[in-house]
Amino acid sequence: MANGNFFDNLNYSLGDEDSRVEYSILPSNSNVVLSVAGSGGRCIPLLAKSPEKLICVDISLPQLELTKLRFHALEILDHADYLKLLGYVDCTSEERLDILSKIDVSNIDRRFIESLQRRIGNGEALIYFGGFERMLMTLNKVIRFVLGDSVNDFLKADDLSQQLDFYKYQFPRMRWKLIMAVLGNSTLFNTVLYKGRFPAKNIDKSYYKIYKDIFDHLFSNILVKQSFFVNLVLWGQLKGNASFPIECDPEIYALAKRALGTTEIQFLNSDVYKVAASQKSLGFISLSDIPSFEINQPETYLQRLRPSMTEGGIVVSRGHVRLIDPDLLGFSDISHFFSGLFAQETTGLWNIRVFQNH
Repeated sequence: MANGNFFDNLNYSLGDEDSRVEYSILPSNSNVVLSVAGSGGRCIPLLAKSPEKLICVDISLPQLELTKLRFHALEILDHADYLKLLGYVDCTSEERLDILSKIDVSNIDRRFIESLQRRIGNGEALIYFGGFERMLMTLNKVIRFVLGDSVNDFLKADDLSQQLDFYKYQFPRMRWKLIMAVLGNSTLFNTVLYKGRFPAKNIDKSYYKIYKDIFDHLFSNILVKQSFFVNLVLWGQLKGNASFPIECDPEIYALAKRALGTTEIQFLNSDVYKVAASQKSLGFISLSDIPSFEINQPETYLQRLRPSMTEGGIVVSRGHVRLIDPDLLGFSDISHFFSGLFAQETTGLWNIRVFQNH
């Protein structure tokens, strides 16, 4: 960040998780909720469930500052302006800067705001600032070169039967295999996004097979127009309201806005386990894929969280190419209760586990 571009170290601005999963699992009016902040879009839906306290934590300062911005925007803006500010809905740079000026940004890092103003002034949309999003937009140039406009027929499907007809009989499968070979290259993720920290694969599949299976599942079970992830892959942008993630849902937005008046919210630039250790009544922990990146005894992550959890407290964790089987002492694996929910997760990237303390 010394070069003045705060967003050089931003991994996600939109994200790679369908947070409807965590929203659906979290009980309403829980006590203390601890969540990895990410881009902030994964925390807004949790606030909509009106917990007593919501702690948003991230070891990355840019990610945490982006989360703060989302919450401050939620407090001040109506739903339409929120979507414009983040870039979900098109507007002029001038209008977007005017919307930003309405928000109290006094407790957000000045470098963040200066970089944000500069890039908005250049006509960029905030949801496409992150390394993950930029990587998919770059990949999309390859996809468009190889597939042309043939993928546009996905947008014509109003239901899964129409989409399956196109996917089975008209989709250019041989050319798609070339794309899977590129997407299945771990070096792409490692170099462009994770800067050498891409978690080592421990599942018995090639990267090619992993991504081939992911997209086969998505094209066969999820309306493409409803997946922000597939939209980014196939078109390099979100193509319509149907693709917007859960933070854009007007009902969720209204519930989250209302909860601002009753929920205590903290933003902490720290390690999630250190923050957990400072708490005594965590009822829900949204870990994202943090355990996948741990090197030393990752299987102990539940045991490190347990002393801070309430009886019946829930941990939701995700894994992509590296899956961690935790020590379940004192916990029940209740993932099977949510299998239908997981099957409808619109990115298809994740193995999701849910554990309950007892």
